[in-house]
Amino acid sequence: MPKFSTLCCIALLLVLPGVCTASTIAIIPKPQQMVIDQGSYRLDAHTTVSTPDDRRAREIADFLREAVRAQTGIPLSRGKSAHGIVLKLDSSIHGDEAYRLAVTA
Repeated sequence: MPKFSTLCCIALLLVLPGVCTASTIAIIPKPQQMVIDQGSYRLDAHTTVSTPDDRRAREIADFLREAVRAQTGIPLSRGKSAHGIVLKLDSSIHGDEAYRLAVTA
């Protein structure tokens, strides 16, 4: 689950409010490659967080939802929606701090 935890933290850093340039995006661990495109992602009361159906994934999603609520006041709910965050494991990615982060419309 370390990859999933890392992805959760990365997602949290990405979705917190703010407009950044490549030089000011604070992602830990630092990505080897980053492609920044046009657009934005807005968190609101309709944003949901969905995960694989297992206990550890739900714990990580609960952590993410609580961290976002504590930092922004926005309550994220569980489940899938058109305006949601999807956390999942990718077995093709190797390394304790390896991750892939994609933000799509």
